[in-house]
Amino acid sequence: MLEDMIFTVASYNIHKGCGLDRRVKLDRIAAVLEEIDADLVGLQEVLHPQADALAERLGMHVAMGPTHDRTAVPYGNAVLTRFPIHRSHTFDLSWAEREPRGGIRLDLTVADELLHVFNVHFGLKVRESCTVRASAARIRPPCPSFPSTASTGTATSSPTASTCTGAGSRAWPPIICPWWRGSG
Repeated sequence: MLEDMIFTVASYNIHKGCGLDRRVKLDRIAAVLEEIDADLVGLQEVLHPQADALAERLGMHVAMGPTHDRTAVPYGNAVLTRFPIHRSHTFDLSWAEREPRGGIRLDLTVADELLHVFNVHFGLKVRESCTVRASAARIRPPCPSFPSTASTGTATSSPTASTCTGAGSRAWPPIICPWWRGSG
């Protein structure tokens, strides 16, 4: 049963594979992910070919949630997972004139049960991040509305509850809720 399982979830903004030295070296990203050895990884700021390459190297399934194209290549969020992907869906979380934001929802089969996974990239500025969090909260209701749920994502500005007010600050903690039973 899913509620008896222990698995590792990670979130990683790979910045298109670019390191602090400003070099794009996907092998470094792959090495970090190999060391973490997570069962499920939410990636942000990833190009589709990079997500595919990482999944292949790590022997994982991949689902891409593009927010837009960068030089004609899909770019956005992705999830790498050891679990079979039942289906995936992307959603728009863009705000004002800022860079397009979005998320991806996956339904995974884990221990013969559905696990709903959400991966988002909230944004750079506090106001943008808070607004995007509130939008995401409307898309992903609290756990009792879903069977088992996991959430990953990054907020580059790392707003705190005192910075974000309203539903967004309370409704999007990175959580796993395997104790809830419900219909998928």
